[in-house]
Amino acid sequence: MNEEFGLSGARAYFAAHKNEKHVAAIESDSGAAAPMGFTTTLKGDALSALEKKIGPLKAVGATTLDPQTQTGADTGPLVEAGVPGFGFVPDPLRYFDYHHSPADTLDKVDPKELAQDAAAIAGLTWILADQ
Repeated sequence: MNEEFGLSGARAYFAAHKNEKHVAAIESDSGAAAPMGFTTTLKGDALSALEKKIGPLKAVGATTLDPQTQTGADTGPLVEAGVPGFGFVPDPLRYFDYHHSPADTLDKVDPKELAQDAAAIAGLTWILADQ
């Protein structure tokens, strides 16, 4: 999506797909540590309804839905157009140990946590698609 270079990818995607139906915009840009949950732009009844459906995500530790006004830079154009936004939230404890440094390499990623992250995002996607 190209956040680091002015959101050109996010803007291009939005321009090309703005007239299509989007159920949600999900961003994962906070590392690959153990999953904790998601930020979301949902509020009120929509948030309450989704909170009742995320039980399966507890199996991988993704237990929270934290209401926010923004869920990530790359989802911004879609969220501003009214698409519900979600931002994946992994454990932030070690995020800045390597982030954007020469040591930021794949060998720092725990395969088990990465698998849990993928399961959390896939699980949320399935839950949202099933509504």
